[in-house]
Amino acid sequence: MMVVDEGTGKLISDLKDTKGIHGMALAFDLGKGFTSNGGANTVTVFDLKTLNASSVIAIQGKDPDSIIYDPATKRVFTFNGKSNDSTVIDATSGKVVGTVPLGGKPEEPALDGKGNMFVNIEDKSSLTEFDTKDAGGQGVMATCSLRRSFRSRD
Repeated sequence: MMVVDEGTGKLISDLKDTKGIHGMALAFDLGKGFTSNGGANTVTVFDLKTLNASSVIAIQGKDPDSIIYDPATKRVFTFNGKSNDSTVIDATSGKVVGTVPLGGKPEEPALDGKGNMFVNIEDKSSLTEFDTKDAGGQGVMATCSLRRSFRSRD
């Protein structure tokens, strides 16, 4: 991951250990950033002030793609395209605390600020809601189909 000064175009930082980087999540309250590294099945943790890597976390999820930080639970969630799940990381300690099975290929997540995560399951055309406080995967609360029937306008 490269960080560039937008005014000058000068390279500020070139963060290593981000093979196949897909996304980045920022935890301003912790002074940390996290990258999802799909080519290595890892998450790189970096310091927001120095932009230097502080650790690399190996995850069991395959091909981590989207990544998001939930300030309410101080957890980072990766959405793993090849293992159809979400890896849950304690952002404070950097430890993997669980996996949430999603039953399909997850794409972009969204938080509601009340402890609920919504994620698009792209190969199922559905939306799954789960509890961000539950790292063991029992927190899936609902799955809603996004498929729609279309009929021609005759």
